[in-house]
Amino acid sequence: MLAEYDIVTCCGEKVDSVVIIGGECYEECDDYAAEAEALKMTDYADKGRCPACGDQRFRARFAGIVELSGGGRRIKTTYQVVTPESAEIGDYAECGWEDEEGVSADPDELDVEEHGSESAAAIALAVDYLCTHGSGLEASDYPECCPGHTWYTETDGEKDYADGSEKTLSFHLEGFTEDEERAIYAEITGR
Repeated sequence: MLAEYDIVTCCGEKVDSVVIIGGECYEECDDYAAEAEALKMTDYADKGRCPACGDQRFRARFAGIVELSGGGRRIKTTYQVVTPESAEIGDYAECGWEDEEGVSADPDELDVEEHGSESAAAIALAVDYLCTHGSGLEASDYPECCPGHTWYTETDGEKDYADGSEKTLSFHLEGFTEDEERAIYAEITGR
């Protein structure tokens, strides 16, 4: 099953090892595998940085591998509430996770067939979800996407006319490749 995925590199070495970390299967460079085992890092892959070379793009490169463990591409949601009082000091009255686990954006066979590739299908699913669940989205980065660090926030939030507060949602992509994140950014922002 791992052969379905493209061979990638990390620390300048071809990926050639599979390690079980926290019961999940990750394919990674030998340096990463040795470091993760030595440090007993059961959730290191979620931190998105190879401990051997510090490559922040490491996590995104293994989106397909993470999918094998049920992780895959996800869209997580946070919320922010601004009240008239918090607006005066330029802060949120409240913020946190709306959906910390997130929803899966991994396409099924029908999605892949419809869009021609797994990547194109994942992009279409993510854009559809963002446009359906967000109102007037704006990207956190301008003028271009910064993969792994770009999120999308509603510009038209939910207003509570009783107390004057406004709740907005922000959507965070996880497990997408850099190219997928850039394509989603282009679709959402038109840039």
